[in-house]
Amino acid sequence: MHCYITDILNFLTCTIIQVITPEEITNPNVDELSVMTYVSYFPEAKLKPGAPLRPRTHPSAKCSAKGPGVEPKGLVVKKPANFTVFTQGAGVGKLNVSVWGPGKTEEEVIVQDNQDHTYECQYFPQKQGNLNI
Repeated sequence: MHCYITDILNFLTCTIIQVITPEEITNPNVDELSVMTYVSYFPEAKLKPGAPLRPRTHPSAKCSAKGPGVEPKGLVVKKPANFTVFTQGAGVGKLNVSVWGPGKTEEEVIVQDNQDHTYECQYFPQKQGNLNI
């Protein structure tokens, strides 16, 4: 099993007196606060170049939307605006879609699950102006 925390600790450039073993710090029963407390004892620690860092991204970052309903131009007031949301790789969860029109009014959105990690969405813009989706 590859140990991410061990990799990070191995790349620290300052001298750290071992208070806890890599097995203890990677134990699934150890909470994040304990690990953060341990690491906070070494404020001068710097990572060496090439340290195996992985950026944390929220699963929603793997979602995207495409279609005329999300384009900056071409929408017509009170006419359907359609778009598709792609959720492949975003994990399991409930999709929430909100459309806010001018004056911070929320537009009703019809969302249909296509059962293939895509969702068809439709709304009817009620006023001319900028929308936030």
